[in-house]
Amino acid sequence: MRDKEERAQTKKRITNRLKEVGWSREPAAEKFDWPDFGFNNGQANLEFFYDAADDWVCLGLLTKDQEGQLRIHFGGDVDPLLDAVISAQQRLADYWDIFIEILLAIPLRVYAVTGEDEGDLVELRSHRPLV
Repeated sequence: MRDKEERAQTKKRITNRLKEVGWSREPAAEKFDWPDFGFNNGQANLEFFYDAADDWVCLGLLTKDQEGQLRIHFGGDVDPLLDAVISAQQRLADYWDIFIEILLAIPLRVYAVTGEDEGDLVELRSHRPLV
């Protein structure tokens, strides 16, 4: 487990990177500097939440036809995850499944949230053929 200072740096990194590319927070999240962000790309509402206490990210996607929520353990370096999210944010609704494969290739530990309780998780595995 990473120490408190490392988690604070991760929170700062997430906040700076997401704000730079148009993600925003609700007023309470902004006031208390919670790492809880939203982004609307015209096709989908995206959510990004960093839980510093448990050191994971929750990423959600909501369209009129599709809903998905991932829980992502990124290890010691959040930048590859942020790079993937930022590069896909404008078109994520169009290729959610491919995006998950990209995350798994980084590699990250990615879980689908399968129920109302965030503890209802299924670890995702790559469907790419081994070369």
